[in-house]
Amino acid sequence: MTSPATVYRYLVTIGAQNGLPSGLWLAQGAGNGHVAVSPIDIGINGNGFSSTGSPSDFDGATVITGRFTAGTNQDVLLYYPAGIHAGSGEILRGNGNASALTPGGAPVLSEGSLSNFNGDNPTQVVNGGNTSGKNTGLPDLLGILGDSANGYGLDLYSAGAPGTYGYPVTLTVNTPDGTADWNNWTIAATQLPTTGGGTSTAMFLWKKSTGALDLWENLAANTSTGTLTYDAYPVATRWNTGATITLQAADINNDGVPDLWTVGAGRKVTANLFSHLSATKSATLNKATETLG
Repeated sequence: MTSPATVYRYLVTIGAQNGLPSGLWLAQGAGNGHVAVSPIDIGINGNGFSSTGSPSDFDGATVITGRFTAGTNQDVLLYYPAGIHAGSGEILRGNGNASALTPGGAPVLSEGSLSNFNGDNPTQVVNGGNTSGKNTGLPDLLGILGDSANGYGLDLYSAGAPGTYGYPVTLTVNTPDGTADWNNWTIAATQLPTTGGGTSTAMFLWKKSTGALDLWENLAANTSTGTLTYDAYPVATRWNTGATITLQAADINNDGVPDLWTVGAGRKVTANLFSHLSATKSATLNKATETLG
């Protein structure tokens, strides 16, 4: 993976879905919403969980990028919400280029290490940047977790050492529709540069059943009270309602406004480019759709 300054140029997605073979696929973008080259399987060496190492190691995983080992390159954090590795994950160190990653020697998220006091593992995790405000130099995590008996919530994991996170703090915030139906929403986050030289966290929230798509920028949490502040934008309605797609947030065209990559059936990748954000109405949306490979 490459440096933070150019991460917007890359799409990273898991295979064994959407028509892609097993693996960890990276596609270079042109910076304008178009994918410039065929995807490369940077997961051909496996994830380090087995001695053989195979692209199928990534089947069922979710993937997020960030400087999870505090290096200069973007790392890959794998998380398994279900299956034989449910509740566990691993960090693969970035190598500064588009060659295959080398597993091993990086932190492992042991099974249950992200669970809450009810034993619930998160169903989703995203890069939370410095949402906790603790300035550790490592990204926090944001996750959705809970169960039908106790309800669901958005939780914050403060980063300690690489691969080590504090106990989840359930944030006292509802979803954009004003309820606590967090299990019905898909989240995707990215980091935006700030004028002071740091970064701020921006998170998309998508409700598949209705197509509601919202954007929260400048996330900041109080880990003592669980309060979360943010700037809210209802960027789209009836967006991909009912679709089976994966999301990756990034500033794809480098204009300072978060965008969304989506990957769907038939290897279709779409760059959803947003502009003219408003607190009261949908944003302007331009799309570019291509086929991977």
